Parts: sequence; structure tokens; C-alpha cells
Amino acid sequence: MNKEAIFGRYHYQYTEEGYIGDLEISRIGNDKAAFSLFSVTGAPARNIADVPTDTIPFKGNSFVYTIPESDSCSFKVSFYKGFAVVVYTNGYCSGQFGMNATVDGIFIKQSEE
Repeated sequence: MNKEAIFGRYHYQYTEEGYIGDLEISRIGNDKAAFSLFSVTGAPARNIADVPTDTIPFKGNSFVYTIPESDSCSFKVSFYKGFAVVVYTNGYCSGQFGMNATVDGIFIKQSEE
């Protein structure tokens, strides 16, 4: 996969009432990137999972990120042609985000960097 094709904005949405999420990644030099991830649970009680913009080392088509100041809340983001997959590496991170909020998901690419 062409690494340049990875950078941009990704989105997922499961119906108007369901979960919604956004992932953005942009290039910073040759071996670094900045990314952010935001997700909300389904209606009526929308809870938030928010990973504010952070800089990461980035060389291949995936990276593992650990939430700062968490015990072991980490997830892997893998990029494929036209989509990204986010999965927890140590199981669900209880207490890190709003009730039932998660960063898990399959995000479809919406725009280039």
C-alpha cells in the first residue's frame, strides 16, 4: 500500500441513532504523524471516547497507541486501501472513556490529507 494514501480523514456511522466516529491522520516529516480519534455511542445517551491529537512514530501501515496516563489502555490502528481498523490490544479499556464508548471500529476514508 502507498503510505501517502493513508493520510486523511476517516469516518464510520451506524445509522442516525447509532455509533459515530472520526479518525484523522496527517503526515509530520518522514517518520512521524499526528492523529486524533473521536467516537460517540448510540442515542439517546451519547457518551464520548476522545483521543485528542497526538504525535506518533509512523513508518508502516499501522501503529499502536497507549493512552497517556492510563495503566495499559492501548489500541492498534491498521490502514488498508480506503479504510482503517481500530482494535484494542489489551482488551476493552474500562473507565477510560464514557460509559460504553469505544474507539473500536472500521473507519472508511472520506478525504485525503
